[in-house]
Amino acid sequence: MTKVVGFIKYSIVVFLIGIVSIQCKKKQEKIDFSSIEIDSELRRFDQALFEPESFGEENLDELKENFPSFYPIFARQVLRPLKGEELTAIDGFRNYFDSLSVYQHAQDQFGDFQDEFDSIKKMQQRFKYYFPNYEPADVTTLISGFGFKNALTDKSIAISLDTYLDSVDYSLMGDYIPLYQLHGFDEDYLLADVASALVDDFYPDNENYTTLLDRMIFGGKKLFLKEKLLPNAPKHTIIGMTKEDFEWCEANEADIWKYFLSEELLYSRDFNRFKSYITPGPFSAGMPEDAPAQTGDYTGWKIMESLSKKKQDESVQNLLLNYDSQAVLNAAKYDP
Repeated sequence: MTKVVGFIKYSIVVFLIGIVSIQCKKKQEKIDFSSIEIDSELRRFDQALFEPESFGEENLDELKENFPSFYPIFARQVLRPLKGEELTAIDGFRNYFDSLSVYQHAQDQFGDFQDEFDSIKKMQQRFKYYFPNYEPADVTTLISGFGFKNALTDKSIAISLDTYLDSVDYSLMGDYIPLYQLHGFDEDYLLADVASALVDDFYPDNENYTTLLDRMIFGGKKLFLKEKLLPNAPKHTIIGMTKEDFEWCEANEADIWKYFLSEELLYSRDFNRFKSYITPGPFSAGMPEDAPAQTGDYTGWKIMESLSKKKQDESVQNLLLNYDSQAVLNAAKYDP
């Protein structure tokens, strides 16, 4: 009789846990991100610069008037005109990239950019939900002359369409783009790159993160948040790897962790010793030749995933605000 009662009590506990789990999942599923108001506009700087058949003083004045915050940044970081030579610099920029049909290729591929803008708006709605103090930004598209992929200014997310074109062979730019970065010059990585710009700005580096474990947890937190902003994005784009490299990490997760432990790397403060595990590059030093860079970031991400499962009642904010990397590791009980 005692055994039967014990079994019934155990069954009731399991049942109640199941109910709570289902309710938590339903609660998460009911979040209506679309109801979160976002003040964000799509600004087509690329069209304003390249659409006019000719570009004179009137066009320049209009450009400055319509893009008062962004034009100075473009002039300083991309155009870099000599004093009093803005029109000459703009003509040279337009003529050169027109000769390569870069703007036309961008128009053909992205059109009105509305689908991408809608996705970025949803991303910002999610950001606003998790962090109510987040101030949404406009989205500004441009041709940067392959100068940068994206940047977050004080008022806008700037996206260089020329760095995501299917029609461009970026391998020909070997002097400017390392081989290990080529895969990222693809439209599939655009939204993840925008998420990186938002997260990097919101969650800046900290000089107190000195050990490999510190850096792993820091990188893992950012990837964890990026996935919250882009829940349907392929994971390899979130971390910026090729699909094959990410699959290698998935298949070798336990071995990666064992390597860090056996080499006593977690508490190392020798950045040169562990930088290949937490920065983009061609490989992870000391691991098999198939191992991509950023295996440390990958592991930090998996630690955060483990922590979120152990702390299901904790908000995303609280999970990210624990700055003690050892405490995070202990609480996550990570054991691949």
